[in-house]
Amino acid sequence: MPFDKNKFITTRFIPRQEELEFKDLQAFFDENEKPVFTVKGLTGVEYAKAREAADRNKDIQAIFEGLASSKSKNKTEAIKDLLNLGNDVPQIIAIKLELFLYGLVEPEPDLDFAKKLCKNFPIEFLQITQKIEELTGMGAVAEKKP
Repeated sequence: MPFDKNKFITTRFIPRQEELEFKDLQAFFDENEKPVFTVKGLTGVEYAKAREAADRNKDIQAIFEGLASSKSKNKTEAIKDLLNLGNDVPQIIAIKLELFLYGLVEPEPDLDFAKKLCKNFPIEFLQITQKIEELTGMGAVAEKKP
């Protein structure tokens, strides 16, 4: 039977989700609550935006290197601090931070949280982003009608 393009186009899809348990983070949850993070697969556009983070990161670093070579070093550092940009963020981490922001459902993600988790619990951070990529690769799920 050939692919039913019309059925595919009219089907509503929802992102795959999965829960990940991190016992090492139990101290940051209520006593009787499981230390669970919920992640989801990304859409094609979200995934592309996350992958573009490496290019943005390179561009920003190049701009700041250019500014740093000028006479305005203090201003350059002030701008970096204002924009919350660190030095020498590896490209893979720039991508993973974006994956985290797009794919973490619960707890609610933000950049400060992502950076702190990456710095202090790097394995857990990488497990979260790896699961987001895995779910993305599996595609969305067709929504079941009641």
